[in-house]
Amino acid sequence: MTPEEMLRSPRLWLLGGLMLLLCWLLLSVWTPSEEAAQSICFLRQVTEIPCPGCGMTRGIAALLKCDLTKAVQEHPLSPLFVLEVCLAWIWWGLVAADRLRLPSSCFINRFLVLQAGLLVVVWGYRLIQVGS
Repeated sequence: MTPEEMLRSPRLWLLGGLMLLLCWLLLSVWTPSEEAAQSICFLRQVTEIPCPGCGMTRGIAALLKCDLTKAVQEHPLSPLFVLEVCLAWIWWGLVAADRLRLPSSCFINRFLVLQAGLLVVVWGYRLIQVGS
C-alpha cells in the first residue's frame, strides 16, 4: 500500500483516531515523572541534558488535564503540537472522504522543516535558561 493509498483509507483514518483516543485517555490519567532518571527520553536519562522534545509528553499530559500553564512550562510547543495533531487528523479524514486533495510533498517538507526549526529554537532557549 502506497502512502497516498494509506491516506485515502477510511479504515486507517479510523484506526488513527482510535490510537489518538487511547493516547489521550492514557495521558489524561498518567502523570509522567519530572526526574531525569525516570524520563522516557534516552538522552535525558543518560546525560541529564534535555532533547528538543523533552517535556512534550509532560506538557501534553498537563494540557489534557486542562492545565495550560503547566503545559507551556513543560514544553512551550505542546499546545501547538496538540492542535496540529487534531487538525491533521481532521484533514486526513477529509482526504479519506475525498473532500480535500493531498498537499504537495514540497508543502509537507517545508512544514516539517518549520516544525524542526521551532523545536531547535525552543531547545536552544531552554538550554540557555538552564545554563544561566
